[in-house]
Amino acid sequence: MTMCTQSEGPALRGLPLYALIDPYFLDYPEHGIDLAACCSFDSLRAARRSNWHGYEIYLAEGDDPVREVSRLPYLVSLADAEKSMIDTLAEAAVAEQRAFLAGDPQPYRIGALIQTWMAPQDLIRRLEKMWAYSYKGGGHHRYLHIADRRAFETVVHLFDTQTIARWLGPIARWHYLGRDFDWRPAQGEADSNDGWYVDARFGMRRAVAPERAMEGAVLQIGLREHQRLREGEAVSRALTRWQRAGRDVDAQTYELAWAGVQVAIREGLVQPEDKGAFAYRWMIDPDCAGCPPVGPALARSRLEARTFVSVLNETEFRSIAETHFDTANHQSSAT
Repeated sequence: MTMCTQSEGPALRGLPLYALIDPYFLDYPEHGIDLAACCSFDSLRAARRSNWHGYEIYLAEGDDPVREVSRLPYLVSLADAEKSMIDTLAEAAVAEQRAFLAGDPQPYRIGALIQTWMAPQDLIRRLEKMWAYSYKGGGHHRYLHIADRRAFETVVHLFDTQTIARWLGPIARWHYLGRDFDWRPAQGEADSNDGWYVDARFGMRRAVAPERAMEGAVLQIGLREHQRLREGEAVSRALTRWQRAGRDVDAQTYELAWAGVQVAIREGLVQPEDKGAFAYRWMIDPDCAGCPPVGPALARSRLEARTFVSVLNETEFRSIAETHFDTANHQSSAT
């Protein structure tokens, strides 16, 4: 069963290491910081540095797309970190994922462990560009929440390894915890191409060429990929339900979930939670829309202008209650 899979930790190499943290819902570590007292970049950086026991912090400072700075992903330099600290972060990622799949609304805060020879100031600037993408005919850039490892895994699933390598560019390795609890290294071109470095003699890679630091950082995608990314939350919700039922997730499961979400859209569902719940049922039974409890729940949700999930939950609860009532009556009659 997926939730019981044991993670062995990321396979790190001898490059500078950074943790990418997503504080959107809750900062890490748990006790966090007093945001009300942070009235500037410097005070926010100092508070997080103290919270991380002196590790250097690098904040995103851009405004495209506009987000509260305190909720934007940030970097922690682990250059002098002991192995126990890295193990703690890896174990925290596993723990929050287990808790979420067990039904606890635990936020995913450990986005990735990143290895690169880039200067940290350049790295955070590149990340700011990477969490926006553009597509043909789409106008302005769209936000891509890659600090959430589920979103990053979706991107990796959508594109081939060459596209991902170009996108990561000077980021040699992006270690992320997959839905199956395996740590995977997405590899940038700099992991195998010395052309990214200014001093790559004798295999020594110590500095990324400054003029290439931002090269290829904004993901350029087609309409099909944009539509899939737009439905990423619904797909994620379907996959979470799938995993909570004890099923494994692989590339085919992603495709199945996307197909289910498309059917949900054709059924008129709009909210990601509704589309995800329907898609999960469809993944189990492609004819679910014509059968109880899904079919009646769809009809009632339209008639009563309610969410599909609320009606489905109510329908299933009533069905369970009636089953228990009938069983109790049968046992009483038998005695």
